Amino acid sequence: MKKILMAIASVVLACGIGFAAMGCSEKGDIAKYTREEGSGTRDAFMELAGIETMSDEAAVSQGTDALMTAVAGNKKAIGYVSLGSVNSTIKKVKIENVEATAENIIAGTYKLSRPFNVAYKQATLDSNETLQELMEFIYSKEGQTIVSEDYVSETLETAPVYTVPETAPTASVKISGSTSVTPLMEKLVEAFCEASGVAASKIEINGNGSGAGMTDAASGTSDLGMASRAVKDSELAQGLTAKEIALDGIAIIVNTANPVENLTLANLKAIYTDEVKNWSDLSVQF
Repeated sequence: MKKILMAIASVVLACGIGFAAMGCSEKGDIAKYTREEGSGTRDAFMELAGIETMSDEAAVSQGTDALMTAVAGNKKAIGYVSLGSVNSTIKKVKIENVEATAENIIAGTYKLSRPFNVAYKQATLDSNETLQELMEFIYSKEGQTIVSEDYVSETLETAPVYTVPETAPTASVKISGSTSVTPLMEKLVEAFCEASGVAASKIEINGNGSGAGMTDAASGTSDLGMASRAVKDSELAQGLTAKEIALDGIAIIVNTANPVENLTLANLKAIYTDEVKNWSDLSVQF
């Protein structure tokens, strides 16, 4: 028994003075939040920040709203969400001294930006008049004006005016995919139904993640998939056609009580790979 107690005491002492050889590690006070695997926002964030493997210490949030709620409730938290989803419950952090804004995304000075895409099978589009009409509306002046309210439209200036059909189509449309794209799609669908006369009950939207949305569109479970990232070659190989509907920034967010104002891409990589575990290591004092 005495030997066992002495061994435990040795491990505790080693942990206290930081001997990595003893298999001990300090968790630190930075509360990292990330999205679930399959999230387009997670994939894009990791690629843009140069992160190959996400920290095991990062708490996984299922969806944009869940992540923002988590960060809003933890003074030392950090996370990332779609720029268009940011609200007053959390605080945006500049990256490389550049704020996440539509203007800076267009200028190319804000480095954490990615496309919002939709994808479909051509046969599905050809056979569904409601889906055809919806796609026409999304790329119209009216649709891209809605995009530009919270995101970046690259085609607004040249987009054609939407032509209202003489008779509203009646086919149903199922849409699934990215929870980051979902709020924008909901606005587009609401405006589309009002403009075209298509019954709102004919269009169903399910936010279940970018990967799931691409799988759904490829399998026919959904008519239209949403992805908050580039559509992968492996997904296109399943017969999908992808189109960009908007550009979006990935906003780095912290709790409103956090004094940090600016981080670098290197800081983000260090935080999410556990090279940096404490806010004090980044000269942030609470």
